[in-house]
Amino acid sequence: MISEIGKFLRSLRLRNNEMLKDMAEFLAVSPAFLSSVEMGKKAVPANWVPAIEGRYYLTDGEVAELRAAVDRSQRSVTLNLADKSGVQREFAVSFARQFDELSDEQLQQLRISLSKLKPAGGNNA
Repeated sequence: MISEIGKFLRSLRLRNNEMLKDMAEFLAVSPAFLSSVEMGKKAVPANWVPAIEGRYYLTDGEVAELRAAVDRSQRSVTLNLADKSGVQREFAVSFARQFDELSDEQLQQLRISLSKLKPAGGNNA
């Protein structure tokens, strides 16, 4: 089944009269790898978002749509807690433990609350 990022990338290719191999060549991956990302079998490499933004001259709205598609296509998230405070570690682990029990509404409320916070000390975590 095609992932959210796959839908976005296919639409982008169609609008630009490109084939899968054209985009794969630009992204320096094989067509098979790009297809695997589109099908949700492989994770989106971190360098793809800025590369796609620049190549296709995306509007701010399209960039937001691209980033949302990447987020919705993620199959897992890894946090490096090595240099984090005890409070940060406790929060991350507590959230992970309770994640499956939270409703979509509760998660949406948390997302909104977090988006309103400004990072302490200028960190973009």
